[in-house]
Amino acid sequence: MSEKMPDKTTDTYLDTNLSVIISSPAGSGKTEKLARRFISLIESGTDIHRIVCITFTEKAAAEMKQRILSILEREQPETLESMREHIPLMRISTIHAFCLKILKRFSIELGMDPSLEVMDEQVSEELWMESVYESLMSEPEGDQPFFNAIRTRGLKGWQTVRRALTEIHLKSPAPELILNNPESISNLEPDAAGMLALYSECLTRYRRKKAAQHLLDYNDLELLAYKALSLGSQSHNILYSFDEHTDHLLVDEFQDTNSLQWMIIDKLTEEWRSGLGAKRSGGVRPTIFLVGDEKQSIYLFRGANVSVFREAGDKLTRWMGEDCSFLEVKDLQLLFVLVILPCFDSAFASCSASASILFLS
Repeated sequence: MSEKMPDKTTDTYLDTNLSVIISSPAGSGKTEKLARRFISLIESGTDIHRIVCITFTEKAAAEMKQRILSILEREQPETLESMREHIPLMRISTIHAFCLKILKRFSIELGMDPSLEVMDEQVSEELWMESVYESLMSEPEGDQPFFNAIRTRGLKGWQTVRRALTEIHLKSPAPELILNNPESISNLEPDAAGMLALYSECLTRYRRKKAAQHLLDYNDLELLAYKALSLGSQSHNILYSFDEHTDHLLVDEFQDTNSLQWMIIDKLTEEWRSGLGAKRSGGVRPTIFLVGDEKQSIYLFRGANVSVFREAGDKLTRWMGEDCSFLEVKDLQLLFVLVILPCFDSAFASCSASASILFLS
């Protein structure tokens, strides 16, 4: 580490001209940093409704909003009072609520029912288990040896298959990825062909049940949102609308992001990374702020992919080129110097880079 590093990284996460990724362990104040980043954006003159903050649970979204308001009430009551009427405009939500808002906002253009509803995880699990049970009882065509093998194992065989199917379903951010890549489930069941046929049957039944009740699950939301942003005829209009109304994107617990969720975020900020577009020409510098711990994810069962953390860092680094600093801090003393100490004194803040990728391991 160079001697200049402390100066360069002082208060990096509070500099609203920078895009930042912070990876630090549990208990290090990651969420606090995101809340203070949000406040710094407000202090810099950004309208509260032009900041999007993504969390991974409804509870976390509510807590983030309350944390921001509590800090303002305690430290900047005048700022809080001046923005009080705009508090309902705060755009803090889960990734799924964000995707749903996109789909509902452009439902007519996308040919979707504007009254669509999203089922919670319990309902989704119940429908899936019903589909698995019905599929196992019907024995889809295509691989009799596979089902004969299950029978010879008795109840244990059926339970093993049921668990495997549920695991496949939960870990896949997009079912098409499984159906088009049978090798992806070969590690779960030796007879991948039979398992794939059974999974396809389960998925067909599951989709019918959802359609009959006019419901979407979380996977549907992510996949439909991504298709709307990248493949649909309305993709340009949707991206333009997001760009027109958003200047800054913050994501909490980024290690819990799966590949498809990152693809959505990536697509939304594509023009920002280009350095072109109406924002730059108008003097606005959009930023991305990602915070998490790449060594800890509680949503691996839902397809979270910690490698996405590094991929995001690499992409932002390429985006900013030589103006980007990529730091990985492992020494606890250096962690104190670079991160904790600056929180007490911002007078020495100094950073000329246009973006900084800060990794605290």
